Amino acid sequence: KKISINTSATIMRNSTKIADGILKANRRYNKKVIIVAHSKGGLDTIQALLVNLELQSLVAGIITLQSPFGGCPTASEFIHSHGSAKKSFLISASKIYGITSCLL
Repeated sequence: KKISINTSATIMRNSTKIADGILKANRRYNKKVIIVAHSKGGLDTIQALLVNLELQSLVAGIITLQSPFGGCPTASEFIHSHGSAKKSFLISASKIYGITSCLL
């Protein structure tokens, strides 16, 4: 079953929706689920499983496609090569995406 998430929502918000979807699928089919996630969905999924440890036993596997587990090289290069722009970029990111801290 497909779970639609808002890709511009925070990881915490999407992870809650994914956790709920895992529980519903398990109750309905009484089987472990295999999750296929694309891009930020991979991060959202990992967060769901880290926050809700009991869900890990309900998941048979996770397949991620183009998930940015290592961050974004383009954003990192921008931050490191434009020193004065770093602060304004992080302030903008925090307003847009709800980021409270960032390691680049």
